[in-house]
Amino acid sequence: MELVKTATQCDLAIPNSSAQVVVHTETGDILATYTPDARGKLDIEWPSPARHVTFLSQASDKLNLNTRMAQAAGDFGVISVRDSTLNASCECQSFTFDVSGVRSAYPDYEIYVNEELLLNGAVTSTQTLCKVTGANYSNITLALVPSDVNLTAYAGIKVIDTLTSNYNLEFHDFSASIGQFVDLVPSSAVDSYRTFANTAEGRKHIINGFNTTFVFSGLYEDNYIQAYRHVNLGSNSKGQLRYTASRRLRADLNVSSQHFEIAENENSLLSALSGFLEAVGDNQSVTYDLSEIGVNRASFFTSLYADSFQWDVGGPLSGVLPSFTLPTAAAETIEAGVLSFAVIGSDGYMQSGGLEKLREELATESRSGTKKRPAYFDNYDSEYIFLDF
Repeated sequence: MELVKTATQCDLAIPNSSAQVVVHTETGDILATYTPDARGKLDIEWPSPARHVTFLSQASDKLNLNTRMAQAAGDFGVISVRDSTLNASCECQSFTFDVSGVRSAYPDYEIYVNEELLLNGAVTSTQTLCKVTGANYSNITLALVPSDVNLTAYAGIKVIDTLTSNYNLEFHDFSASIGQFVDLVPSSAVDSYRTFANTAEGRKHIINGFNTTFVFSGLYEDNYIQAYRHVNLGSNSKGQLRYTASRRLRADLNVSSQHFEIAENENSLLSALSGFLEAVGDNQSVTYDLSEIGVNRASFFTSLYADSFQWDVGGPLSGVLPSFTLPTAAAETIEAGVLSFAVIGSDGYMQSGGLEKLREELATESRSGTKKRPAYFDNYDSEYIFLDF
């Protein structure tokens, strides 16, 4: 395996040689603890009693923990953690984009500059762009999106010149591609949509809204829509509960309407997780079973957020989340932490093979050298509950 830290503002990556890798038994006890070499690399012989593994790092002035339950021997891939303290090594510059002429000509359109929606009639956007020293700044994405789907949407890409910090954007900058409206027919009411393209630089031309499900095939081959449902579930003894269902699918421009299913299992999920939700933050063993909720999902997940740490756990759809033993310093950090919120749910990519296949694909993707996600990840389906402490 290889452990790295990446900056949050640019593509800088360094070996995470200070990380700890903790191997746990079935009951969560520590079986062995390892540290990577100076290159962030670590090869271990997976011991027979090993069942779970936790990766610990200091990142963004917090303790970051990533636990994989029911982990099998094999290639773990590149284990990456984002660290804002590395941003000081990024090369950053401020740019201002003026869209006064476009705003005057298209007063009823939403204007996006580099995925930022200009609100309340704003005619300028000032953004700080960052890059690795010696690299080029990423191109700026531009979009004009109408609220009336019978009107035309437009999108363009602007190449950034480091010698110019002020740009006066005109309509021609936005008009490289005409948008295709995707008429979506969900199985139940949807609260919001997001459209984006899957590219070698990651997600591009992100547009959020309800009616504005436009994609730009003239710029990108791989376009997607993500839909969301939100439900207020009241509260329990720990805090307020909120539910979200999410469904992503590739945009199909060969059909007049695109039908899709979005989950509405909020009551079943709340019932299945009732004991779990009462135990969140107490570091006690909890039995759970989400195997009958959703269709063809691959994993259970939970994340716990606090002022001094973030702990992400992933595992099979049913099982026992043990009370994990951690190294002394990490255990003390968690004990002293002030909890903010937790997320618990299940997800998958509507593929066969379950958790083992998902982890194989993630390991392969982590070594690909591109931010463009493989086709395995095209269709995403999830449900989760937020607990606000």
